[in-house]
Amino acid sequence: MNPRIISANLVVKLLNFSREKTTMFFTIAFPIILILLFGTIFMSQDNVEFHLCVQDLDRTNSSAHLVKTLKLSGKFKITDVDPAVNATQYVRDNHVNLVLIIPKDYERSFNQRIESDDPTHPLP
Repeated sequence: MNPRIISANLVVKLLNFSREKTTMFFTIAFPIILILLFGTIFMSQDNVEFHLCVQDLDRTNSSAHLVKTLKLSGKFKITDVDPAVNATQYVRDNHVNLVLIIPKDYERSFNQRIESDDPTHPLP
């Protein structure tokens, strides 16, 4: 291909593009308008609160502190689930989306992780 033909073809295409006002509008202005519109509509999404059910199987100070921290964050509305209840059945019966199950020996595992001081060390 000849570079002169390619450049001439490009110039013709750009001139045709710039002459069509609707093409210019939908290529440049319309996406900007949509970004601004949806940006203003969904700007206040920082105040979202999630309903979180928590089943604490450990019942130690560490697990209580975890639940307390989640409450203080302001993003979660916490509902306690009795440890004797099957979490899977609770989800089905109550149509819940989020369930946090704090396992038994959570505090022991948490303390081991802190004592090891190795972020790559897996939890037991």
